[in-house]
Amino acid sequence: MRPYRLHYLLIVAILASFGCEEETPTPSQRDQEYDIYSLYLNTLEAEVLVVAEESYHGFARFGITERSLNNFVDNYPGIESTLVMHLSTADQDSILYENKFNVPHAEIILINRPDFAEIFSEGYQEGWNNFVSTYGESSLSVSFTRISFNETMDKAIFSAAVGQWSYLGYMVYLEYENDQWAIKQVINTFVT
Repeated sequence: MRPYRLHYLLIVAILASFGCEEETPTPSQRDQEYDIYSLYLNTLEAEVLVVAEESYHGFARFGITERSLNNFVDNYPGIESTLVMHLSTADQDSILYENKFNVPHAEIILINRPDFAEIFSEGYQEGWNNFVSTYGESSLSVSFTRISFNETMDKAIFSAAVGQWSYLGYMVYLEYENDQWAIKQVINTFVT
């Protein structure tokens, strides 16, 4: 074998060995959002979680105003005020969820706005009757706002509405510690 062929084969072998190492992908912010939502969904006791497929203007949807955010900040001083105040900005752009939620104990069903509106087209009480007859007694409706992260991406907050026969609203505050997200507080913000 000629010497230059030996050098060529050696270089190819070295380059190929770099390609064999598997890199661990860095989670995107969207991946972290699914991890956070999943962490919260796993706290809910239901066999079926009917999740709104779109996050959209949660503050208007959940009746959260700048005044209520200021009150929230005053009442929960352990939560960074900028994190809470940024929530309205983070929630301005809606996203469509994919079913990437990791909730082993429950079936996740994504529902779009027209289908949800159809269920409730006959009014509030009849709508819940339709919801339960469609998804079962052990089902919950769940909607999320977008998640607000602090600058160092180690604290997060979002709002959720969860219900069957009525809705309960929550602010969910989390911190990233020991290489994972942990829910620190779930604060009830409204009941309908």
